[in-house]
Amino acid sequence: MNPLLVGKTWLLWVTLALGIVISLLLWRFTARAPSIVAKWIVAVFAIFSAMGIAFAIFQLATARIPFGKPVLLMAAVNILYIAAATLLFHRDAVQWFGEIPVGEEPFA
Repeated sequence: MNPLLVGKTWLLWVTLALGIVISLLLWRFTARAPSIVAKWIVAVFAIFSAMGIAFAIFQLATARIPFGKPVLLMAAVNILYIAAATLLFHRDAVQWFGEIPVGEEPFA
């Protein structure tokens, strides 16, 4: 453990809560109030998730981390996040975000 963080266990909980709040706000602005900015932020986070999976595979391949439930859980969560983010670029989502008018056929 980092000596500077001794006695600061509250920092973990604050960071976790902040991450959850940011994630919920981003998905709220993509699902309920269409925001193209939030859509692209989610897409960038999905790219970071893919990079995290690639890094975890590298770490497993070089035996720097043990294979276990936390690694599987991280991979599952990131795969689901990536899948959800890719749906933001589906035909009906493009109309939802107002990137094309409702009457027009997307990707014609």
